Amino acid sequence: MKTLTIFFITLFLSFSFSLASANSDTGTITGTINYCSKGGVAGMQVFIPGKPYIVITGSDGRFQLSGVREGEYSLNFMLHGKVIHFNTWVEVSANKKTKLEKLKFCDTSIASGAAIATPIVKDEKNTPPPIVAEKVDCTKMEDGTIVIISNGTATCQGGNIVINSCNKGFASCDDKTISGCESDLMSDNENCGSCYNECTGIGICALGVCN
Repeated sequence: MKTLTIFFITLFLSFSFSLASANSDTGTITGTINYCSKGGVAGMQVFIPGKPYIVITGSDGRFQLSGVREGEYSLNFMLHGKVIHFNTWVEVSANKKTKLEKLKFCDTSIASGAAIATPIVKDEKNTPPPIVAEKVDCTKMEDGTIVIISNGTATCQGGNIVINSCNKGFASCDDKTISGCESDLMSDNENCGSCYNECTGIGICALGVCN
């Protein structure tokens, strides 16, 4: 009985430790938007493409994304269904706030007071309607429609999928937009450090360098 009790206590402590560890590897992204030099705009969506992190700004332009797992992300800003700005290589560390400087950007096509006051279309969870690259036909989509790609961000532009940016350490080397930023430049023997830089012979790509 004593052995069984010790076993369950050990199991409980292990579970508690694992749960605490799982909750300790997240951070927060905060910032303030100054849109078209007018301060904040209510209803702008700030989100990480392909991830369950999204917030809707108020008239003060402030936003905070909490519970974001450690890593580097692209941060998109959408207004009236159109991505009008994005920040790349936003780094998140555990138990820390990533404080972005005041973000200044503008889209003159929707910058009028009437347009800013118009509510955006959103679903019950306030999430944008991204579309997986393999299933999207941009010829039928409005410019600015978000497209999910691997390791980066993309939108429909002029009937085509256009990659806006790749996450740090990744690149699109196969000239196929639909596959996204498929190459890991840190470990890809055929694209080591940059596209088409192949590690010859018995060379192995490690941290972007052929060894």
